[in-house]
Amino acid sequence: MGRRDHGRVHPRPLSIRHANPFTDWGEAWGPTAAPGLVLSPTDDPFGDDLQSREVAAMLGASHELIPEAGHWWPFEAPERAATLLRTFFSSID
Repeated sequence: MGRRDHGRVHPRPLSIRHANPFTDWGEAWGPTAAPGLVLSPTDDPFGDDLQSREVAAMLGASHELIPEAGHWWPFEAPERAATLLRTFFSSID
């Protein structure tokens, strides 16, 4: 199965190794007093929505999807990303 990028389909490389926060970054993660936001672009070949949700839950952070955006989401979906970031920042006391 490939990934969608502006109407084109690219094969997903077989050699991609997703980072695993549970093994790569230690088990000491936990909720923090600081507000947090985990952004998950839906078309990122390096991303994993379930894992990003788990990381957000571990940190006590919010989780938001960026639809139809890949690994370079700041360039692919700047308006959507800016809206999510503005909403998050405005929610901080």
